[in-house]
Amino acid sequence: MDFISVKGNNLANRLEEFIQLPVEKEEFSDVKSEFDKNWRIVNGESKNIHSYLFTIRTKYMGDAASDWDLLQFSLLRVDEFINGMTNKFLENHSYSISDEEKEKMEAVIEVFRIISEEKDNEFVNIEDILKSIKEPMLIINENYSDVLERLGR
Repeated sequence: MDFISVKGNNLANRLEEFIQLPVEKEEFSDVKSEFDKNWRIVNGESKNIHSYLFTIRTKYMGDAASDWDLLQFSLLRVDEFINGMTNKFLENHSYSISDEEKEKMEAVIEVFRIISEEKDNEFVNIEDILKSIKEPMLIINENYSDVLERLGR
């Protein structure tokens, strides 16, 4: 959980900086450079977390396996959103975002802040994390409620 917390916190910090940059001044090289730098870090940290998630073997976790599976699923959906935004930025040659995309980015920040705060507790409780990230995940992924329903959560 330490790895996810550290990488996620860095991602959240850079994403906060990214969404506060003035897109109307994007054509200026120094602003464009800040967009590029921040998004590169956001995308890179997301890919680091994505790769790390595949090293977690939940089948040996007993009762906690289903919670870990859902956390993995959730964070992979976050990476999917970030990857989609990367593709959009590359296609459009612009970092402009809609209000809905900004709301999703703010939800991504919230997910990683929650994980970071929980990691600071003496005992990390994945079930508490899942309860806490439910609302931002519903914003990030429109199918998240269906997944929760199928899992009986």
